[in-house]
Amino acid sequence: MENFKKQFRNKALIILGLFLVSGVILYFSASYIAKLSKDISNQRFLVYENSNINGVLADLKNGNDSAAAYIKGIGALVPAKDQLISDLSRVLSNQGTNYGVGVTFDFQQGVEVKPTPTSFGHAGFSLSVTGPLSNLIAFLRYLETASPRFLMSFESADIAKTSNDYVLNAKGLVYFKE
Repeated sequence: MENFKKQFRNKALIILGLFLVSGVILYFSASYIAKLSKDISNQRFLVYENSNINGVLADLKNGNDSAAAYIKGIGALVPAKDQLISDLSRVLSNQGTNYGVGVTFDFQQGVEVKPTPTSFGHAGFSLSVTGPLSNLIAFLRYLETASPRFLMSFESADIAKTSNDYVLNAKGLVYFKE
């Protein structure tokens, strides 16, 4: 009988320990997912702000001469179409190497708007990035905040986990001037 009580107590302690470990794992997983959700929300807000730059530029062009410096600065963010076509894919590939991710970039056919005197033109693109999640996030931060030569906005983005890495598939617009 004593042996039975000892075995029962040991098994109960094991089960209690498993519940405790499972609870800790679930807690940290939920915290990690909440943090990722907040990061994604913050990134989408930045994309939203960056996509409104056309309206800002039009307002500045209709303003007075003091806006000339701002117009010039915003214009420096946006390359000419020829530069965009020749440089963007190469820059993304090089930066992908710097951030330890694989990058595939293509312009979408039929998704192009020519620039006007008061607004930039834009071309549609598709982007696929593969690598560890932290590297993907760092690469996206570079695109949204540090990319000195290209103004881009994402219209859609999907991220999925593969066996070893994460894959981000995104579509969006990249802006250009004449």
